[in-house]
Amino acid sequence: SDQVATRELAVLRERLVELAPGRPIATAEHRACALRPLAGGAAEPLERLRGARVELVSGIGNPEAFERSVRALGAEVAAHRRFADHHDYAE
Repeated sequence: SDQVATRELAVLRERLVELAPGRPIATAEHRACALRPLAGGAAEPLERLRGARVELVSGIGNPEAFERSVRALGAEVAAHRRFADHHDYAE
């Protein structure tokens, strides 16, 4: 919910209340905790991104939020290749 504008979140809440009246509504905040290598191995601290020039590849529903998150960790985003949500990657 931290990646959505306040008004948009309010509209979503209203819609959920219409669809499921009386049900609890939970929100969550995205918070990165570590860098994970693709080929396994130990996680690395997020501080490694501070000042680093990176290229992003994403296949998620909100690539702009992903990019904002990476920038907030101190990285400089040189490029961002965006694929459709749940993209079927190949080598």
